[in-house]
Amino acid sequence: MTDHLKSVFYAYLIFTIVGAFMKLNHIDFSQIVMTIGIVAMVVFVFLALTEIYKSTKIEGTEKFMWTVGMLLLSFFAGIAYLIWGRKRIAN
Repeated sequence: MTDHLKSVFYAYLIFTIVGAFMKLNHIDFSQIVMTIGIVAMVVFVFLALTEIYKSTKIEGTEKFMWTVGMLLLSFFAGIAYLIWGRKRIAN
């Protein structure tokens, strides 16, 4: 799952930025690109939360904090999870 999670996060990041740029410049099909970015974000959050809740290395309180972070601030929590949290959490 290591490669999938990073790949989905990068897809989320790229499609969202490109879609926003296209939207600002009134380029056709920007809604489709933004939709792909949002779907990639939902998939990333789902995969990350699945990995977090399967972990036996952390307690329920920290799992709850990761859940709130992923749902409210998915971009920043995603970066923090990929850089720092994943090494400690993943089994």
